[in-house]
Amino acid sequence: MDEKKNNEIEKHLVDLLHQRFCIPLSSLGPNNWTEPLTGVVFKLTGVDLVYPLFELEKHYQTKIVEEFLQNYRFNSICEIAKTIKQSKVSKTVNYFDNRT
Repeated sequence: MDEKKNNEIEKHLVDLLHQRFCIPLSSLGPNNWTEPLTGVVFKLTGVDLVYPLFELEKHYQTKIVEEFLQNYRFNSICEIAKTIKQSKVSKTVNYFDNRT
């Protein structure tokens, strides 16, 4: 994926956050894409981030592995876009391989 694909992911996430959490589009502009989603701008909780996690995994047909969720890497629009990009490239875990 290139920069254009990252922007596609970011725009998809912006739409998701706007529709699911009623965050105003004015708060979801590129100038806030590095702000933590659990911070004062967006005011989401860690539990709130589960919905975008599952939705993005489904939409991009990938599994985001634990290493990408550590150290708050799944906590801003830019970092989430990078995480999706890296998870699609690495394909280290197949979602269905770990089910019993």
